[in-house]
Amino acid sequence: MSTDVYEFDTVDPSLLGWDALLMNNFDKIEAYNYTLLRYQVASGEVIISGEAVNLYRDYWRTAKADGSRQPIAGVAIESGISGEWVRARSKGPFTANCFNFIGSGEYIYLNNSGEFVSTAPSTNVEIVGYALAHDKLFINPLPVSIITPASNDIVDKSDGHTYRVVSNNGMIGLEEIA
Repeated sequence: MSTDVYEFDTVDPSLLGWDALLMNNFDKIEAYNYTLLRYQVASGEVIISGEAVNLYRDYWRTAKADGSRQPIAGVAIESGISGEWVRARSKGPFTANCFNFIGSGEYIYLNNSGEFVSTAPSTNVEIVGYALAHDKLFINPLPVSIITPASNDIVDKSDGHTYRVVSNNGMIGLEEIA
């Protein structure tokens, strides 16, 4: 079945594997909406569905508000380990049992342990999005106190290392150079 926007697979419930065809059609919709990003999990990393993720050298790793694992690229919608492909939602609604927000409308931040909290951390403040309900988040990452330098700028951080600012598919990250 074709439309002006999508090229859907025909889903016949009598076919074996019809559910996989249906999921493939949903993936096509998500890909068109540009809200899902798909990358491999970085070496040594474990990503759990519902965790904030950071894009580092074309790989996912767990995001933390520690200055080195920022900015947030989105929230993982699948779990995975080193080398596996995992999707993350970069913008839009997301429901998870692991969320426990107080009320709708409150800003949700990431703390330096990688947990979602309603109180902004004292440094490296980045808004993940806002609560829609106690278990639902509208993902809309927004750096608050991070000044985003231009690509190839050199940044010295308090951890004693030097980084180069890199840009990949519109995402800004830091690459350690010394």
